[in-house]
Amino acid sequence: MFVEIKMEAKLKIAKSEVLHKDRVWSVSWGHKDGIIASTSGDCSLKLWDKSLSPLDSFVHDRTVRRVKFAPDGKQLAICSFNGKVLIYKLENGVFEEYAELEGIFA
Repeated sequence: MFVEIKMEAKLKIAKSEVLHKDRVWSVSWGHKDGIIASTSGDCSLKLWDKSLSPLDSFVHDRTVRRVKFAPDGKQLAICSFNGKVLIYKLENGVFEEYAELEGIFA
């Protein structure tokens, strides 16, 4: 027996702000503490709290394409069009660069 259930959802924008100066490429949510990370064509990684208040910002030399939090929320990885993956680690309440991986273009 197959039962079809139809659901409707109405979405409402609660808050709208310009957070970057260029298109946003990636967003990741740190599930442990609710921090939101976003990357953009403006060459930046930005960190926000749940209310979209800025926490920190990192500027890079090329477009920052992707960001992803580790499951524990204490590390995040970003990749950029400069061929690098940067790992940031949460130390004393601040994300600091922890490791850099670099690709080689052939």
